[in-house]
Amino acid sequence: MPWAKCLCCWRCNQLRATCCNPLAVTRTVISNMRISVLCFGNSARGDDGLGELVYQWLQQQRRQSQGLPAALQLELHCEMQLAPEQIYDIEQADCAIFVDCHTGLGQPFCWQRLAAGNRLQFSSHALDPPSLLFLFRQTLKRPPPPCFLLGIGGHQFGLGAGLSAGGREHLQLAQRFLMQQLRRLTAGAGSSAGSEPPPMDTLTHRDASGVHSAPPRFPQKVPVD
Repeated sequence: MPWAKCLCCWRCNQLRATCCNPLAVTRTVISNMRISVLCFGNSARGDDGLGELVYQWLQQQRRQSQGLPAALQLELHCEMQLAPEQIYDIEQADCAIFVDCHTGLGQPFCWQRLAAGNRLQFSSHALDPPSLLFLFRQTLKRPPPPCFLLGIGGHQFGLGAGLSAGGREHLQLAQRFLMQQLRRLTAGAGSSAGSEPPPMDTLTHRDASGVHSAPPRFPQKVPVD
């Protein structure tokens, strides 16, 4: 997998795709895919707790070994909001997935590749994922691993509110989709280091009608009072 760390020698700190040593693509068989999933939100505000529910569901899947690929090394994190120190939660990952509730999607959920932002931006919800990736690049002096956003559409965010019917439905669809993506991202694990990974830059979500939906440029985060 090109985004895996190169193991051509102990001093090499390159990614396999950028290392010029021929051993980078002939040596070592990848046995595990390390994926870090960062879920965040506030369960006290109705649908804003969708990220935490995904975290709890993944914990259960991991404990019971239900549906997760054998080659997947899954690291789970759950916080109310993203914080700068979470760059270290993805430092050793081959891939990272951010899971959160968003408004204004016009669809149950969206899935999109994330790019590092051009500057650090703080808001009432602390950091957004592009800002965290910018901080990763500035602090660790290297590109972050491939990162994706799973944004789940929510409707009800009042303090003390429960999960809305729409949020519950969106959660089930997003969980099913996320399991598919975890299998897909892990599909290259166990193959030779020089093999090509599955394509990952296209949106693969289908709505209830079976039609592909384009994500917004970046989903609107749930407002916090």
